Amino acid sequence: MSVSAPETFMIHAALKYLAYKQWYYLNLIHDESAVSENLLREMSKMVDFNKFCIDTQVKVTSDTNVTKLVQFFVKNDNSSKVMFVIADAPVLKRISDAIKKTDSTGKLLWIGLEKWTNFMSSPDGIKGSIGIHFFSYIPAGFAEHVQHLDNSSANPWLVPLFRTKYNCNDAICIRRFIKLNHGMPSALSSQTYLATYMVAQAIALHLSIYCPRFTAKNAEDCLLSNIDTFPKTIRNISLRGYDHYVRINERGFLEDSYLVYQKSNKDKDPLRPVTTISIEDDSLSTLGELDWATYQFRFEILNPTYFCMPQCAYNEYRYTISKCCWSCRQCQDNEKVSDISQVCEQCPVLYWPQEINGHSVCVFIPPNYYRWNNPVAALLIGLAMGGIVICIVIFLLYFNHRAHPVIRAASIELSCVQLASCILGYCAVPIFLMKPTDIACKIALFLFRFSCNILFLTMLIKAVRVYRIFKLSKKNKKITYAGSKFLLIICVGHLILEATELYITNMFYPLTVEITQPEMKVNYTELSCKFQKAHLLPFFIFDFFLLIMCSLFAFKTQTLPKNFRESRFVSMCIITTLILWIAFMPAYMTLISNNAKTLLLVCAVLINQTNLIIFIFITRLVAWKYHTAHRKSVFLTTIS
Repeated sequence: MSVSAPETFMIHAALKYLAYKQWYYLNLIHDESAVSENLLREMSKMVDFNKFCIDTQVKVTSDTNVTKLVQFFVKNDNSSKVMFVIADAPVLKRISDAIKKTDSTGKLLWIGLEKWTNFMSSPDGIKGSIGIHFFSYIPAGFAEHVQHLDNSSANPWLVPLFRTKYNCNDAICIRRFIKLNHGMPSALSSQTYLATYMVAQAIALHLSIYCPRFTAKNAEDCLLSNIDTFPKTIRNISLRGYDHYVRINERGFLEDSYLVYQKSNKDKDPLRPVTTISIEDDSLSTLGELDWATYQFRFEILNPTYFCMPQCAYNEYRYTISKCCWSCRQCQDNEKVSDISQVCEQCPVLYWPQEINGHSVCVFIPPNYYRWNNPVAALLIGLAMGGIVICIVIFLLYFNHRAHPVIRAASIELSCVQLASCILGYCAVPIFLMKPTDIACKIALFLFRFSCNILFLTMLIKAVRVYRIFKLSKKNKKITYAGSKFLLIICVGHLILEATELYITNMFYPLTVEITQPEMKVNYTELSCKFQKAHLLPFFIFDFFLLIMCSLFAFKTQTLPKNFRESRFVSMCIITTLILWIAFMPAYMTLISNNAKTLLLVCAVLINQTNLIIFIFITRLVAWKYHTAHRKSVFLTTIS
């Protein structure tokens, strides 16, 4: 237990004042004494110390060139200008001499504790410097009381202090010593008076509790008989001292107040109190403003946030310039700032940096996919529905005029299969453009593959049948495998093979939905069907084979009679289809975006189906209309 304040409280007061001024960027200068080392250890344990950044910590020894040290801090622009000093008088004198030698007065802000404050009041004190000291005062009548003390008085320890050591025998000398010896009210007299007063109050309280009827004769015996409980009594002491509130805390330490002084340029008042700091309630009150006239730097640079501790944005990291200084550098778009704010970290795939509560956090990117209300998707679905309507209209025309020679020559069964395959292809469009699911992806792929395969397969059957009709008819041979039953067997067989092939492929290469990020540096992800090469490559190879065979037989039938030149339109349809697929395949395989691939696939389906309708069915309807009109004209001419 101590009835005087520990030095750790003074350190706490100093840190509180530095934090109040926002001087978090410090240089720490100390000597090699045991007291300084102990103070530094206590300082490092304090919670408040974690707020500060010590740019440079220097231990001044007998070999240290203090002059070069001061020059370094003055000339280094990124170094802190706040110099916190914990040292004894000899080191403080060396620092003062170095400042005068380098003409550095006002270029650094020097701050210290009790010893530094005492040194400030001397002629060697640095102008403008700041010191933290005990709250000192002169109790009324204290000087007169000391004057009449002798060795037999109740306070014998004060006798040698003033009479022997300082040669003061009268009240005027004692008062002058107390007030002017260090340029401030003496901490020694203040602390001594306060400690004596606290003990006296504790003794009075203790006697009133345990010996309520004590007298001068039995007070000492009563106190000694209950001495074990005295520490408990003194811990309950809290009182107003001479002019401020003090108390003993639960740890048995005196919670006193502290004053912050600044070295003034005026000789009459060398130390000027500017702030009071109370340990008891951890409060701070300002007595006056600091005088900045001495200093040769801008006040703002004492707060490092103004020049070398910028507040970096959530997407910026700290690029270290010195131990406590940094600049802000922006991370790339797909990177977040690490927890230690010194490096950038790339977000995982499908994640993107976002500010949450001032911190950079990687969050999941909501995937994009085509919806039916999307303008592009709505347009393509509208075209597909229009294609289905056209197919139905053509089917009705074919069915109503199935007896006409032009329609009958095209084989109504073969035409119906082709129209059905076109409708299946158009039906795949809205399924491709809806929200991808495993089932939707499998249905869309099956409709796309099956419709295109049946389309090209029936074109090959038609081209082969035309070729066989005109080539074998010259040899008077019967044409086999050219009827409707054969066509039905081909279609059903291919349907079974197509379904079986897709099922087996899906066993080894499952067709599922996936979320992808086409570009790591773009805040964009896609929800799409995971079409693999195994799903599309066999289809492309088979369709190219069919198209090439169709081209071969169309070329062989180019010498048919004038009235049987349908092979020309078949050739034109096949050529445009080949051009389409030759352009489509490389584009599809090289695209990064799956949504773009889906859009390209849908366009290919629409163009492919519409190409067949134009060159195969529209041309035949035109021929049918022309043939009907021509027969009507011949009939009217014959009648006339």
